[in-house]
Amino acid sequence: MSNNNVQLLQQQILQAISIAENPMNTDLVLKKQAVNFLSSVKKDTDPSLLLQVYLSIYKLDETNNIYKFLSIQGLSDLIIISKEKNDLQSLSILKNESITLIADPSLANEPEFILNKFSELLANLFYTMYSAKNNDLWDSFFKDLITIFNIDSVLMNKNGFYRLSIFLKVTLQINTMIGEQMYNNNESKQIQDFHNNLKDSMRVNDVELLTNLWSQILAKVDNNDEIIKLTLSNIGSYISWIGINLIINETCLQLIFNNFKSDTVVACCGCISEIISKKMPAENKVSLLEMLKLTEKLNNLIQVAITEENTEILLSLANLINAIGLEYCIMLENNSTNVNIVSQVDNLIIKNVISIILIFLKLEFKDDNAVSLEINMKVFTFLSNYFSFLKKSFAIGGKPGSPVNLQSKKLPIDEQHLNIMREIMNILQFKMVLNDDFEDYSTIDLQDLHEYNDSYREKLKNFQDSICIINPQVYLQQMVTYLQVDLRMDENWRFKEFYLYQLNNFAESVRNNLIGVVKNELFTNETTKILNKLLKNILVNNKSLITDNNNFLIITSFFEIIGRHQNFLLIKETPTESSDELILLILNNFLSDFGIFNNNLKIKLTTWSSFNKFVKTCRPKLNMNQLIEIINKMKDILSINIDEVANPQLTAVVETTDNYLIKSISDADELFENQLFLFESIGFLMGSCSDLNYDILDYVLSPIFRQLEFTISTEVKTFGCLIKTHHMLFAIGNLIRGIHSGILPDNSYLHNLEFNGEKIVTNSVLIEVFSNIAEVVLVTLQFFSKYQLIRESVRFVFARLLILLNVNLGTYVDRLLNIFYSIDNMDNKEVIEFLTFVGQFFYILSNRPESFDILNKILTPLFQKVFEKLEELDKEVSLSTSEIEKTDINDENKSGSLSKTPSPELMNSRTDSYRDKLALKKALYSFIQGLTTNHIASLLTSNENSNTLSILINDLIDNIDCNMVNSEPVLMRMQMNVLINFIKNFGMGQASDPQDIHVNRVTKLEGLHEFLISKSVSLCFEVPFKPEYELNITKGPGRNVAIDLSRVLKVFYVTNDAYCKKNGILNNDFISFLNESYFPSIQIPQNISNDFISNLINLNDKQFEKYWMDFIGKMK
Repeated sequence: MSNNNVQLLQQQILQAISIAENPMNTDLVLKKQAVNFLSSVKKDTDPSLLLQVYLSIYKLDETNNIYKFLSIQGLSDLIIISKEKNDLQSLSILKNESITLIADPSLANEPEFILNKFSELLANLFYTMYSAKNNDLWDSFFKDLITIFNIDSVLMNKNGFYRLSIFLKVTLQINTMIGEQMYNNNESKQIQDFHNNLKDSMRVNDVELLTNLWSQILAKVDNNDEIIKLTLSNIGSYISWIGINLIINETCLQLIFNNFKSDTVVACCGCISEIISKKMPAENKVSLLEMLKLTEKLNNLIQVAITEENTEILLSLANLINAIGLEYCIMLENNSTNVNIVSQVDNLIIKNVISIILIFLKLEFKDDNAVSLEINMKVFTFLSNYFSFLKKSFAIGGKPGSPVNLQSKKLPIDEQHLNIMREIMNILQFKMVLNDDFEDYSTIDLQDLHEYNDSYREKLKNFQDSICIINPQVYLQQMVTYLQVDLRMDENWRFKEFYLYQLNNFAESVRNNLIGVVKNELFTNETTKILNKLLKNILVNNKSLITDNNNFLIITSFFEIIGRHQNFLLIKETPTESSDELILLILNNFLSDFGIFNNNLKIKLTTWSSFNKFVKTCRPKLNMNQLIEIINKMKDILSINIDEVANPQLTAVVETTDNYLIKSISDADELFENQLFLFESIGFLMGSCSDLNYDILDYVLSPIFRQLEFTISTEVKTFGCLIKTHHMLFAIGNLIRGIHSGILPDNSYLHNLEFNGEKIVTNSVLIEVFSNIAEVVLVTLQFFSKYQLIRESVRFVFARLLILLNVNLGTYVDRLLNIFYSIDNMDNKEVIEFLTFVGQFFYILSNRPESFDILNKILTPLFQKVFEKLEELDKEVSLSTSEIEKTDINDENKSGSLSKTPSPELMNSRTDSYRDKLALKKALYSFIQGLTTNHIASLLTSNENSNTLSILINDLIDNIDCNMVNSEPVLMRMQMNVLINFIKNFGMGQASDPQDIHVNRVTKLEGLHEFLISKSVSLCFEVPFKPEYELNITKGPGRNVAIDLSRVLKVFYVTNDAYCKKNGILNNDFISFLNESYFPSIQIPQNISNDFISNLINLNDKQFEKYWMDFIGKMK
C-alpha cells in the first residue's frame, strides 16, 4: 500500500471530521454528507489501509482529543467489520496495535472520555477474538490485559489506577455485550447462542480469575472510591450468570460490606441488590438475607443520611430495602402453598423490612419536595406486592364475587398486621395533603397538579383502597375519624382540599363496594349512612369549606363530589321522606356566587359543566314556579355575546372562501362552548318538569329569535354576524337536546316510547312550538346558505328537531334539503357530513308508515348531489394527472433525463382529490348500507328512484377502479356488501325484505332482475381474470375481493333458488344465464361449465369459497 493512498484518505477523513465537528458550520447538508462519508468509508475501504490511516490520525496531534477519539472509534468499528468479513489478519494487526496503544505510559495523561473509548475498543476485541467460537484468536484475553496493565503493581503500589479503571470498564462493557443482552427478545437465536458460548468459556477459564481480582481490589484499595465503585458494579453485573459461591461467601461479602459507607454506599447498595436478586431456592434466599443482617446496617446509614440530608444515599438505601422486600414477596408468591415458608417469610418482612419501608414512606424534606416524593416512591413497588399478598391471605372486603374477594383465603388477621395497616393509614393521611409547592393556589399549574396526582397521590390512594379491601374496619376507623372533624378547625386551604379529596376517596370506596357489603345493602348499610351524613355536612356547611370564591381546586372539587355522588347524598332516611328540599339546596349551591355566577372565569366555566352533569344524572323534578325562578336567575348568563372590541377581526366582511377561518374563530370561543352546557341544562329541567307550560320555552327562545332577526336583517355579513348566528343556532340545538333528554330519561327516540300515556309526537302544543323553531331555523338558512358554518349549525338543530318532531317535521324537510341541494360551494367533508345527516332521517323514520312520502322524495336529488361531487373530484384527478404527464414529457434533454419534475403542490392536488373521492365513495356506500340495515331499501325501487338505482348499480360494478382492487380493501368490501344486499333485497326485480314496511308501496321493476344478473356475473369473472385488475388472490386485499365475489355468486343463486321454490318455478334464471349465455360467450368449455354450476348449487358458502379460489388459480 502506498503512502500516497494513506495520506489521501487521511486528508479526506480529516476534512470530513472538520466539517462535521465544526460548530460554526451551519450547512446541514454538508454536515450530513461529512457524517455519511465517515460512516461509509469504514465499510468501503480496505481494512489494512484504514488501519494505517486511523493510527496515523491518532498520532498526528497529541493535543487534539477529537482526532484521538474518532480514530479510536474508527479502530473499534474496524474490529467488528473485520470480523464480519472474516479478515483474521486485520484482526490480528488490530489486536497488536491496540496492545501497543494501551501499553503507552502517556495514556495516564489522557482525559476520561478517551480512556472510556479504549475500554470499548478492547471489549470489541474480546467479542471478536475470545473463545472457540472465535477460533481462540485471543483466548488469554483477560490474563494478557492484567499483565499489560500491570495490575499487581497497581494494587501493590496504589498508583496508576487509570489502568485498573480501564480494565474494570472493559469487563463491565463485556457483560453489557454478552450478559445483559441475553434478555433482549430482538436478538436472534444465533446471537444468543454465541453470547452463551462466550459466557461458558469465561466460566471455565476466567471468571474465577476475575472474582479473585475483585476481592483483591476490595481488600487492598482504600484510597480510590471510583475504583471501588467500578469493582462493586462488576460484581453486581456478573452475579446473575456466574457461580454463586464465588461471590456469596463470608470473605467476599465482608469485603463488600466494608464499603457500606457514605462514599461508596450507592455502588454498594446496587451491588447488594443484584446479589440478593440471584435466583435460588427459597430456603437459600432466606438464609442469604439473614446472613447479610442488613437491617441494623441500613438503620444506621439512614439516620446519618437523614441528618446530613444526603438524598443520593437515601435514594440508594430506599432502592435496596425495596429490592429486599421484593425478594421476600417473590418468595411468598412462588411458595404460596407452603405454609411454613409463607409464615417464616412474612415474619421476616415484619421484622426486617416494614419498619425501614415506613421510614422512607413518610420521609419528608421541607426544602425539597421533589426529592421527598422520589424517595417515597422508591418503596411503592414493595408495598404494592406486599398488599397483594395480604389481600390474598386476609381480605374480607371487596365487592362480593369479585376476583379479589374470591381469591382471598380470608384467614384471621393478627394484631401485628392490623397495626402495620393502621400505621400505614396514618402515613398516607399525612402524605396525601398537597405539599407546600402548591401553597399558592392562584399560581398552580393544573398540568403539574394532574401529574402529581397521577404519579404520586393516586398510588397512595390505591394503597389506602388495598387496606380497605384487606380489613374494612381499619380503613373505616381511620377515614371516618378524620372526616368527622370540624371543617372550621383548619383555615389552611390545602387541608380543606385534602378533606374533599379524602371524602371523594371514601365515597368512591363505598360506590365501588370495597367494603364488601352484599349488593342489596349498598344503600342501606351503616357505612353508606355515614357517607350520606358527611355529604350533607359539606352541603350545609359549604361556607366553612369555601372561604374564597377564587379557589379553583376547592370549588371544583366540591361540585364534582356533589354531582358524582348525588345518589348517596339523596338517600332517604325513611320511605316517606322527600329529597326535593335537598335537591333545591344543591341547585342553590350551583346558582350561587361561588358557583355558576363566579367572577373567576375558569371556575365559572368548570361549574357550568358540573351543573350540567348534575342535572342530567340527578334528573330533578321541579314544578313550574321553581323552574321559572331558576330560569330568571340564569337569564343573564344565557345571553350570547360576541366581543368585537376584544377581537377586531370579527368586524371584517366575510367571504364564502373564509370557511376555515370562521370555523377556527368560532371553535376558539371557550365561553360559548361552555355556555352550551347551560342551554342543555335548562332544556333538561324543562323536559323533566311535570307541569311544564311551554310558554316558558318561548320566554327562553325569544331573545335568541330577536338576535337572529337582527343578524338576518344585517346587510353586510361580518365574521361577528356569522359567528353570533352560529352560536344562536347551536344554543337552540342544545336546548332541544336537553328537553328531549328530560322528557325521555333513557334517551330513546320518541317513536319508540310513550310519555304520560300518549305518543309525544301527538302533543300538539309541543309540535307547534318546535315547528316554530324549525321555521325560524329554515329562514335563517335561506339568508345564510352560502356559509358553511351556518349550514353546519342548521344540520345540528334539525337533527335534534327530527328526534322530537319525527314525521311532523316532514313539511320542512323538502324546503331544508332543497336549500342544501342548491348550494354549490360544499366541500367534500361537508358533503360527507350531509350524507350522514340525511341518513338520520331514514334511521329515525324507517318504521313509520307515513314516512314513505317524505323519504321517497329525498333519495334521487341526494344521490345526484353526491354524484355531482364525485364527477367534480374525477375531473380534478384527471386534470392534475394530465398536468403531471405534461411535466414528465416536457423538454427531455439529450441524455434522456427529465428537465422538470412535477411540483409538490401538483402532486398533492392529485393525491388530495383522489383521497377525497375515496372518502366520499365510502360515505355513499355506508349510507346505502344504512338503507338496508334499517329495512327501508325498497325506496330505491320506487318509480321516482328507479333510474337512480340503475346509476348506483353501474357505479358499483362498472366503475370499479382497477387501482382499488388490491389497494383499497375497505372500499372494495363495502362495494361488495352493498351489491350483495341489493341482490338479497331486490335481486328478483322487486323489494322483498320482510321487515321493510314499505315493500307494498313499490312495484316490480321490469328488467332489474336481468340487469343485476348480467352486471354481477360480469363483475365476478372480469375482476379475477382481466389483466388490468391484477388481482392477487394470494395476499390479503386481493384474496378478500375474490372471497366477496364468491359471495356475490352464491347469494344470487340462493336468492334465485328461494324465489323459484316459493313461486313453484322450475327454471332458475341465474343458472340459465350462466349456462346458456355467459359461459358460452367467454368460451368456457362445457365440462368446466357443468362442474362450476354443480359446485355452485351443491356446496355451502365456505366450500364454494374454497372451490372459487381454486377455480381462479387454475383458469388464470
